Amino acid sequence: MLSPSFTKIATTLIRPVSVAILCAMPLTACVEHVVVEHRHYHTHREVIVERGAPPPPQVEVIGVAPWRGAHWVRGHYVWRHSHWTWVRGHWA
Repeated sequence: MLSPSFTKIATTLIRPVSVAILCAMPLTACVEHVVVEHRHYHTHREVIVERGAPPPPQVEVIGVAPWRGAHWVRGHYVWRHSHWTWVRGHWA
């Protein structure tokens, strides 16, 4: 049996914190990091590389799905070996 003091703590502290956490969880998926320029800075002991935004997406021809229920995964740029590289779209 729970004591009345524990029940009071649960309703005044634990429940609001739980609701706040549940409400904030969907917001974590909205974070995106974009860097605007690409520059090399040489300092005494380090090289700092800032990469610019990727080029516009390439145009891809999307054919007929190879099997029922397949969905198209769009192509995108990835940063590899100090430049943007296009990864082609594919069916999944």
